[in-house]
Amino acid sequence: KEARLIVNTALREGPQHLEWLGKRADGSTFWQQVTVSIVTLHGRPCALSSSMDISQRKADEERLRLLTRAVEQSSAGIVITDTQGRIEFANQAMLQISGYTPNELLGATPSLFKSGHTSDEEYQELWQTITQGGIWQGEFYNLCKDGSPYWEAATIAPVRDTQGTITHYVSIKEDITERKAIQQEIQQARLRAEAASKAKSRFLANMSHEIRTPMNGVMGMAELLLGTTLNPQQRQWAETIITSAEQQLMVVNDVLEFSRLESEKMPMERRRYDLHALLRQIIQPYLLRLNGTEVRLLLDQAHDLPQWHWGDPGRIGQLIGNLLNNAVKFTEVGHILVEVKRDYYHVFLKVHDTGIGIPVNRQSALFQPFEQVDSSAARRYGGSGLGLAICKRLAQAMGGDIDLVSEEGQGSCFSVRLPLDIHPEQGPGRPIGQPLPLAERGFMLFSDYDLSADILRRIICYHGGIILDNHAETSLSEMPSGTSDANSPIILLYGAQPWAAQQLHQLRTQGYRLPCCWLSTSDLPEHETLASDMGCRAYLPLPHAEQALLPLLQQLTKTSPDRLLTQHCLPSEPGLTPRHASTQGLLRGRDILIAEDNMVNQMVLKALLQALGCEEPRLAEDGHQAVEALMAKRPDVILMDVQMPDWDGLQATTAIRAFEREHHLPRTPIIAVTATAMHGDHERCIQAGMDDYLSKPIRMEVLKTMLLKVLEPRKPLP
Repeated sequence: KEARLIVNTALREGPQHLEWLGKRADGSTFWQQVTVSIVTLHGRPCALSSSMDISQRKADEERLRLLTRAVEQSSAGIVITDTQGRIEFANQAMLQISGYTPNELLGATPSLFKSGHTSDEEYQELWQTITQGGIWQGEFYNLCKDGSPYWEAATIAPVRDTQGTITHYVSIKEDITERKAIQQEIQQARLRAEAASKAKSRFLANMSHEIRTPMNGVMGMAELLLGTTLNPQQRQWAETIITSAEQQLMVVNDVLEFSRLESEKMPMERRRYDLHALLRQIIQPYLLRLNGTEVRLLLDQAHDLPQWHWGDPGRIGQLIGNLLNNAVKFTEVGHILVEVKRDYYHVFLKVHDTGIGIPVNRQSALFQPFEQVDSSAARRYGGSGLGLAICKRLAQAMGGDIDLVSEEGQGSCFSVRLPLDIHPEQGPGRPIGQPLPLAERGFMLFSDYDLSADILRRIICYHGGIILDNHAETSLSEMPSGTSDANSPIILLYGAQPWAAQQLHQLRTQGYRLPCCWLSTSDLPEHETLASDMGCRAYLPLPHAEQALLPLLQQLTKTSPDRLLTQHCLPSEPGLTPRHASTQGLLRGRDILIAEDNMVNQMVLKALLQALGCEEPRLAEDGHQAVEALMAKRPDVILMDVQMPDWDGLQATTAIRAFEREHHLPRTPIIAVTATAMHGDHERCIQAGMDDYLSKPIRMEVLKTMLLKVLEPRKPLP
């Protein structure tokens, strides 16, 4: 019917051209172009039809229509120019972005949008890139038709014909004005946050300085007062001043540390450190705090624990110190045990105590800031409630975590798990085939505390010793009397002073001459005299680090000393001396320069140095005076305050080091003395050229240890 209609139309109007969707024999369809015309054949009109397959052309046309719709409907602005840069096409999005009409853009160049923000050099670089066949990407700050600015991200590329000749350039433009505004807001917010963080850090540093500076005077003068002749009540008052100041300082330190952790990332050092020595250093102050109490401080250290590790020893010390603070605070009777073990991947630092314990329903909240077991705990025991929150953050920052196991009334155990990062260079181990240090030597162990005895028993047995008797209630009268020889057992009395005194007295009065070592639960000067008077050959206070106990026992098994053998928890390392070593004349003949602007701190430092034997320390009130004093006469050591008027301690140290280099002088030891105590202060002092660092308030023992560390050994003056 349709074909007849076409033929009739061709008869009336001439040849007809149409596109027809045909069907092949296999049922598939195809587009064809059909031409129908009328011809005369044998005097009769006939229809002549010719057909051409146009399926490919129809597909091309459909793709072209699709591309056209995509370009027109794209949310990105699209501009096509000729090789001279004249605009031949702009889609609807570009018209909306710029505000121009098609007639206003056609024939114009993109310079129509210029705002003057982009330099001519940048345009030249763009043009050079695309004319050489490259693709240019960048951002423009352009102007709309009405003069309002907008940001666009543009990609411009050449268009080539079939011969590869560039015929046009196409530019795809995205309006990024809103994105730029957001980025600017974020940048401004970041700058404001950084400024606020710096302001907070300055405030914290100033706050620390303002609190620690007078605290240095309070604690320093109280400590000096304790060195004078006082009656019992006066001594108690002076000790109360120091104890109260220490408690206040701990609260201040917690608040400052937590504020610092909240306001900035927690920087971590990564350096080689001796874990064994670190544990001794951490424990020593708490041993002193527990002197005279009914609480024992014990250390149980695994034998396979490597000595040298990678990490941040300061942060590890801070973490364990906070846990020990808690244990000391909440434990009135019993023990505090620091246990250190390892597996293949981790080191475990545990602090057990026999304190008040923590109810199960309060345990999860303890690691939150300002949380304590209850409000009555805060009133009774004090503290800020920040210590455990700081511990949690420190452990996580070091790649570990902290757990708690506790039962109300039964004590607590805080367990810190940290990655085991062993340094490849370790000290010499136990040589294969060499006899054990205590090989087959007998020990008779008597202790008034089972846990103490268990720890000591493991240490002795590991090093080859034999425990002959370890029953705490065994009477010394059951042991054979008489004079000892080289193979006789060694008696180890492990207990508190009243118990040990009774045992020692019984041993002496019954005439027993077996070598005896008293392992005391407290570290008091009179204990050495007591041990010697009662016939002991060796004395050692708790806790028994193997590094201290083993050399002492080895010496005791080999010789019969004519004087009491003593060795404290901190071994004889450079700059470390026994706690009760005499300080008289320690700095006699030394020239020490104090650079300090605060008069009270001058008095404290001067008095502390004089107590250590320095007859007349020199004073400088600012950095300039310190440098001038050194140029006039080089001191043995400088105690350099960091915050001083005119030149601060860092500037003065830099100038001193430059002077020494210029004149080829040996390095003068400089110890930083600061009241800020912020993280990073130590590193800044070392970078400036200082040798070590003291944080106010300064204690006599810490100052003495530091001075012995930096001063070269010198024969005592007559």
